[in-house]
Amino acid sequence: MLNYDNLVQQMLEAVPEIKPHYEKELEWWDEILPHIVFGDVINPYIISLLKNSQDLDILQRAFQFFEIMANCPDERVAEVLGVTVLERLGDEPEVLKKAMKFMGNKTKEISDDIEKGWGRK
Repeated sequence: MLNYDNLVQQMLEAVPEIKPHYEKELEWWDEILPHIVFGDVINPYIISLLKNSQDLDILQRAFQFFEIMANCPDERVAEVLGVTVLERLGDEPEVLKKAMKFMGNKTKEISDDIEKGWGRK
């Protein structure tokens, strides 16, 4: 079952293409917390794919995992999704527009709430 403690490992299993980027980041840190991994590794990777409309399969798997995060009973997991991933996607309207095509219902709901909270929607 997904929880905060296994969040990074579960993401790497869902989207193994991210692993080399994760391992490179490990060179800088003794311990990497989920907010750092999602903020410094996963976000740039996903945003790059969205901007270049590349690797739709990877994007689908990543956003399927985000939907699992959105529905996770561990509030810390949903916090990583909202605060670290979705707020960042919303910083670039064109990126968010592309991302919306891959989002599940709960992920869209959280994203919409965040965008309204920031006054961007």
